[in-house]
Amino acid sequence: MTNYLAKVYRLFFQCLAFYFLNLLSYSNFKTGLLFFLLCGSTLYAQNKVKIDSLKKELRGAKSEQRFEILNALFKENNSNDFNEALHFAEEFNNQAIANGDSVRIVQGGRMRAYSLMYLGRNTEAVDVLIGILGIAKRNQNKFPDLKTQIKFILNNAGLAYMYLGNYDKALSFHYQSLAIREEEGDKKSIRNALNNIGLVFYNLNDDDKAIQFYLKAVAISKELKDFTGQERLFINLGLSYNHLNKFDEAIKFFNDGFKICGSQCDENTIKEGMIGLGLAYLKNHQMEIARENFLKSLKIAKSQKDKRYEAENLSSLGEIEIQLNNDAKGIAYLMEAKAIAESVNLAEAKLTIYRDLAKYYEDKKDFGKSLEYKNKYVQFKDSIYSEQLLKNLTKVQTNFEERENIKTIAEKDQLVALQKEIIVRQQRQNYSIIAITFLVVLLALVLYYFIRQQQKANYKISQAKIQIEEQNTQLAEYNKLLEAKVEERTNYLIITNKALLQANEELDYFIYKTSHDIRGPLATLKGMCNVSLMDIKDEVTVKYLRMMDETADRMYTILTRLMIVSDISNSVLVPRPIDFKEILEELFTAERKKNLPPRFSLSYTIETAMTLVSDTALVKMVLENLLSNAIKFYNDSGRIEPFVKIKVFDDGENVKLTVEDNGIGINLKEGEAVFKMFMRASERSEIGGIGLYLSKLATEKIGGTISLVRSEITGSGSLFEVVIPPDLKEVIKTRVSSEKNLFALIENQS
Repeated sequence: MTNYLAKVYRLFFQCLAFYFLNLLSYSNFKTGLLFFLLCGSTLYAQNKVKIDSLKKELRGAKSEQRFEILNALFKENNSNDFNEALHFAEEFNNQAIANGDSVRIVQGGRMRAYSLMYLGRNTEAVDVLIGILGIAKRNQNKFPDLKTQIKFILNNAGLAYMYLGNYDKALSFHYQSLAIREEEGDKKSIRNALNNIGLVFYNLNDDDKAIQFYLKAVAISKELKDFTGQERLFINLGLSYNHLNKFDEAIKFFNDGFKICGSQCDENTIKEGMIGLGLAYLKNHQMEIARENFLKSLKIAKSQKDKRYEAENLSSLGEIEIQLNNDAKGIAYLMEAKAIAESVNLAEAKLTIYRDLAKYYEDKKDFGKSLEYKNKYVQFKDSIYSEQLLKNLTKVQTNFEERENIKTIAEKDQLVALQKEIIVRQQRQNYSIIAITFLVVLLALVLYYFIRQQQKANYKISQAKIQIEEQNTQLAEYNKLLEAKVEERTNYLIITNKALLQANEELDYFIYKTSHDIRGPLATLKGMCNVSLMDIKDEVTVKYLRMMDETADRMYTILTRLMIVSDISNSVLVPRPIDFKEILEELFTAERKKNLPPRFSLSYTIETAMTLVSDTALVKMVLENLLSNAIKFYNDSGRIEPFVKIKVFDDGENVKLTVEDNGIGINLKEGEAVFKMFMRASERSEIGGIGLYLSKLATEKIGGTISLVRSEITGSGSLFEVVIPPDLKEVIKTRVSSEKNLFALIENQS
């Protein structure tokens, strides 16, 4: 690919160099032809690279991007391969129909019609254009973009009808398009419509009127100082001057057109310009130059599969060969042209070919064949230039001229109205001068009044300033008293915080010491109960001993959890990446070993892209207590399949854990009360309701929050939500900074 691109760029720079060397001697035909061959090969190479790239993009494209790529592929192919362009236009149109997209259905229809016209399939193009014209008109209020498309559809329909020889319809559609463009006031668009109307008159052999419209379009280009597309106007002018047998002027227009686009001339411009030059040189009896032009145009037409220009070039080449006495070759060209023109119903080409064949056979004294082609010529010409056509053309032209006259009258009325408006404006201006003079005098009086008022205001401001300074002095005294009170309250707060810290430390020690000391006697009591149960046989005594043993177990569990409370408060946080899957699998395995209730299901989902750095032991403690709580308060109804579902996900800022069950629910009006120590939400709570308190304590230790999102006693169960910061290191850093500031403040006050 790199070597290929290098060749492309090398050819391009050769093209530019050659262009500048020959710019001043452009009338030399062979030099110009070589220039276009070089440029054409360069542009084709660049075009192929771009098309291949777009095709690769299309394979993986979806939705909007696919429409854009198909449109780009259509545009790239529509200057060199009309069949390929039609393929992409149809794919674009089919996707638009599948999506029910009216705007793109119209766009796809225009693309299809454009390629069909270049392929000589004008009847199909007309059908497509009439169809999308109806869609555009029906939906123009709903989709304003379609309103702007109507003038282009009318324009393309006019061109297609012109190629079919329906000149009255062609002219009617072009005039409708021109009326819309004039209403919009877009002069560039008006210029294009004038050019197309000129083409219809050119095909009607009314070259004077065609030139009149072309020159109007040229005048607009000069007015706008925008010469984009001017080369096509010059080529059209050259074709009209060919009809008028002014061949030298025609050649000048063709060459001037090529100079305008220079190295940027597209293949269509070259193709049309070359056939025009060929006709001019043919009529000037410069056969060799004419032949070279026709062959160049024919080559481009064949590569594009442009049937119209294939037929016209072949017909002209046939005429040249017959004039050079190469009858066999000439007739072969004419027959090939005839087959193409008849296959796609090219009106003007068929007339020219029938006329040339009739003349050839008449010269050869073959009057039978001559009469055959004369009859074809007359019949086809009569079908095109019928009396009805002439009436329709007269009607269309009359309507246009009436509209132009009405527009001229309206412009004159506007001029008279403008003159009246200028007189009225002058009168108003005189009144305005008088009013302004009066206002100036009034303004001077008002200014004098305000100056006096300003002097009085300045005096009052100076008095107010003195009063403000006195009040500022008093405010400063008040600030000193306030600062003293604030300092006093701050000292009191520091002493209170110091006492609170000390009390917390003593309470933690008390809980730890008490829990540790009581666990020994409880273990002894439990052992005595077990020994007694082995020796005593009395059922009442055994019952009481077992109750004592169970009570000792519950107390032991409570003391253990109280020690956990102390451990949590005094634990040193260790930030590590949390593996939720490992933690949950371990907890689920432990619960299953404890014999879960019948039909009880445990499940979890963990977001794959989620990461959490926190204390593993505390995170596990939160989940363990919430899971244990959900299992303990399960719904034992036979109609319900009890479950616990745990979800772990990232909400964008924090990591969230949710624990959902369908248990018996919590009969509490205040959801937060369930997290208090020794709060029992149900009779099933056997150990004083400390599990949820531990979850809350552990969550807050790692900087998070826990809440009861939903709890109902109707069988819907409960949903707990835990929110944890994504990085415990940041929590520790903030906490340490706050503690340092507090201790520093206490130390300073001490």
